This record gives sequence, structure tokens and C-alpha cells, in this order.
Amino acid sequence: MEDTYRFWRAAICIATGTLTLALSHLASAVEGYSYIPGAGTVIFSDDPSLFRVALPISYVEAAIKKKIIDGTSDGFKVNNANGTFFAFFSDGADRMQLEVRFDGAVRSGGNSSDVNCQARLLLSMPSAAIPDFKVQIDRVGDPFCRFSNDALNALAKETINKGLSQIKLGADAKLVNDEALEEFKKSPEVAKRLAEGTARGNYCMDKHNRQSICITFEWKEPIFKRYIDDLVAKAPSSDKAARTAGFKTRRAALRKASPRHDTVAPAYKFPSGVRSYGDMALFGGLLCASGEEEGCVLLRCSQGKTGQFWRSPAHVDQKPREGEAPFSGDQFKGVVGYFLARKTDGACPIDGLEQQTNRERFARYLEFIRAQRAPLPSPDLALDYGYRSCIEDPANTTCLLLGQEWTWLQFLAGRHNLADAIPADVKDPAAIYGYNPSHLEWLAAFAPLGDNAFQTHLVGVEIYLLRKAGLNPPTAQRAAAILAARQPKNPFYLYLHLGKKRLVSDQLREKCFSEVPSGEREEWAWQSDEGKKMWTKSEGWDCIFMLNNMLEKD
Repeated sequence: MEDTYRFWRAAICIATGTLTLALSHLASAVEGYSYIPGAGTVIFSDDPSLFRVALPISYVEAAIKKKIIDGTSDGFKVNNANGTFFAFFSDGADRMQLEVRFDGAVRSGGNSSDVNCQARLLLSMPSAAIPDFKVQIDRVGDPFCRFSNDALNALAKETINKGLSQIKLGADAKLVNDEALEEFKKSPEVAKRLAEGTARGNYCMDKHNRQSICITFEWKEPIFKRYIDDLVAKAPSSDKAARTAGFKTRRAALRKASPRHDTVAPAYKFPSGVRSYGDMALFGGLLCASGEEEGCVLLRCSQGKTGQFWRSPAHVDQKPREGEAPFSGDQFKGVVGYFLARKTDGACPIDGLEQQTNRERFARYLEFIRAQRAPLPSPDLALDYGYRSCIEDPANTTCLLLGQEWTWLQFLAGRHNLADAIPADVKDPAAIYGYNPSHLEWLAAFAPLGDNAFQTHLVGVEIYLLRKAGLNPPTAQRAAAILAARQPKNPFYLYLHLGKKRLVSDQLREKCFSEVPSGEREEWAWQSDEGKKMWTKSEGWDCIFMLNNMLEKD
């Protein structure tokens, strides 16, 4: 009797617990600003003081089904789970009735039984301040289970329902967990704006006409627009022309002193930090785009014979360390920088391939990507499909190509006369992923600083790439001003905002003209919070990148 009760208690707790976990996934969707098919939608209005996140019910359903099959608590195991799981009924502006049903086989010890269980829950997501927003889950009526084992079935009505009537499912599923709140507090201005907003949830249909759980974020006034406008107004200004005397000499000295990493070919070493070389595809691509040929060679040597790009030449065809993917969205930006460079045809001294044109290399890359179509959000929850830029990807999203990546791939395919090589199901990134370059202002304003300042640096990289592509929309100009306002002594952000001005050259003299001990040349300083003073450990290549930009002929 106790075993029977414990099974149902475990099953219903797993169902409701997994549901609230799935809802918490919405928080990461908000941070991503991109749509992952099957996992969440961010829909921006023209004014970012109102936007909505949609989580398809199918995602929640599949997550719970997997959880039940993987195993319940209290020693019970469900061998399979079949049939219709969810039926939703709208119940007011902020409430939903959810009917959960499953058929399966359960075993405990040496006993087993087929089981059919049903329960109806009430989900309430009333309007509340964002830090306090909760998903409340309560029962509607009495749940029940029917077992094929007569003895268990006889006990079901008396024991299970009596036990469940005493269980309060409660409401402690906060959308923004305490850990996330602590992260927000590191940026006081962002935390303040977050606290001023409200969130509310309801049943809805997403833009693909799928049943979804929607959460709407709203601010009574356009405070985000005002905040962004204030940042733009606070951006540093400089009318004086840059002073570049001595820049060429300093660049030559840095080229000699900056570290390089060994490869399998003794004759070839590529730019890197003293100990860090794992993310050099990004930095090598930036160097290449700035005119540094060693950066271009680095990228050519980071492409394997299959067409796949790797984190660095030292990683090509090597098995990644446990928990690490061989590539990422960050490194993808370096690939874009390489293919945007005008004069990068050539060979790699270690790949054994003949000299190839950029078009040939890009065609091989697209061919590789087309072969990496993968189920999303995971092989176990195949609700949709997407493409990855690597094969071994333990996180399954580290190499996932989203809206921003496909926008670049389409642009580059057009430049190389390879538009037909783009898969048909991703030819409209804006419609599929919800990506829009106008989001740059939002990202520049709210990307984190501190320990995660590299995310803010990636916004700067995107602006830099847009300009290298001959694109400079007003939203990119404003985003550059926002970055400069938030980190007014970062020469990369100042350069994006001001161009070749005195304020930029002065910062470079301060940060790139002092000697760094050879054993400490480790950091690409511009991706760090300026308060950490990482230029004191500059690898040198970051300075070469900036000196190239300042010396480039207009």
C-alpha cells in the first residue's frame, strides 16, 4: 500500500517538478535573444519595454515524458510512457488547466504492473514584479491511477487519492532564480530596471501556431529606451585626430615578442597566449580582418579536411576534452572575420592541401554544415531540427547555428556566389529564429560585465564585422556608443564608437606601450572588464589588432 502511494507521489512530483524546470528555461531564452526551434521564442515589440517569451507545450511534454522514462524516485521505474500526455484548457488571463495522462509499465523490486494515470492541474502565473514572478501549480479534482495488478488497483482509489489530497503542490517555482538575481545585481543599473518590470503568464499560440506557455514582460514606461538613450548620450566624445607616431615601430616590436604556439609541424607556430590557445579562431579571425596575415594563416590551418573549423590549429582532428566542444558560436565570429577579409586566398603549411581560394574553403565549410543537421533541443527530445558547426558537441547547443550565424552565412554565400548551398529550411533566419540586427542596442546595453564581460566583447565583435562587411546600420552606431559609455577606457569600444580619434590612440599608448613580462602574455585584454586591468597581461596580439586598425588607410 505504501509502495503504491509512493509511486504516484513520485510520478506527480516529477511531472510538476519537470514542468517548473522547463518554465525556468524561459530565463535562459530571455538571455539568448534568439529563437531555438522547440525551446522558446523571444518576440520583441518595437519598444523593448514590452516583449514575450513563448515555450511550446510540446517541449514541456517531451521533457516530462523523458524524465518519467529515465526513472522515478523511491525505487520505481517506468519502462515506457505512451499516449497523449497533455490537454490544455485556457482558464482566464493568467491561468491554465493542464491534464496530464500517461500509460506505461511500472516496476518496483520484483513486482511490475501496467498503469494508467491521470491528473488535472491548475497553473497560475499572476502578474508580479519580475524578481518575484512565480508559477503556481495546484490540483483540480482528484487524480487517480489504474493498475493491471488487481491488488494494486484495489488500493489505488483509497490510498493514492487519499494521500494526494494531503499533498500541497505549492508555488515556489520562480522564473528568475536566486543565482540569476545575484548575477543581475553585479550590474546595478540592469538590476534596477529588472525590478521595475512585471511578468505575467498565460496560455497562447506561438508564431508557428503551436500551443505554448507565454510569459510577457512589461514596463509601464519605456524605461529601457530611456536607459539606452541615456547611455548613448553619455558616450565619450573626441574631435582631435589620433596621434599614431611610433605605432608602426611598436607593432613591429610586438610581432617579435608576442607568443606563438607549437603545432604538429615544427615549422609552423600560430599566434596565441603563453598558455591559452583554445579560442584563437576568434582572435585569429579578428587579426585577419584587421590585415594581419598571421591571423589569416591561423584560420586556414584551423579548418580540417572535412571542412570543419576548430578552435585553433592545435585542435584540428583532436578529440575534445571531456565536457568541451571543438567549436562554438564565439569562434564562429572569427571564421566570419576570415571570410570577410579581401585577400586571404592561400595555403596552410600543415594541412597537406593545395592552395585554395576562399570560395573553395567556404564551399567545403557549407558542405560540412549541411551534413550536421541535428534534432533539437536534443536527440531524446527531437521536436525540431537545426544545424551545428561541429560533430562532437556534448552540450548539443554549443555549436548550434542560430539566427545571427545563418545571417552571416547567407551574406558570405552571396558574396562567394554560393547562395544555393544554404539549406532551404534556414533561408529566412529572421522568420525562423527571430534574429534582427536591431537587437544590437539591447545587447550592448545589457550584456554582462565583470567575470562575463566576454559576452559584451562579442557584441563589439559583431559591430566590427558589420563594418568590415560594408554595413553600418544606425543601430550598430548606437550600440558602439553604448559600449563606449559602459567601458569608456576600452580602446576597442572607443574605436568602434569614435574611429581614429585622439582618445583611442591615447588609450592604446597607455595600454599597449608598456612591457609585459614574457611569461605573463596571456590575455586578449579587450574582452575583459576594464576594472580587471588585463592589459597588464596582454598577449600582444590584441594590441597588434588595434594598431592595425588605427594604421589602416581609409
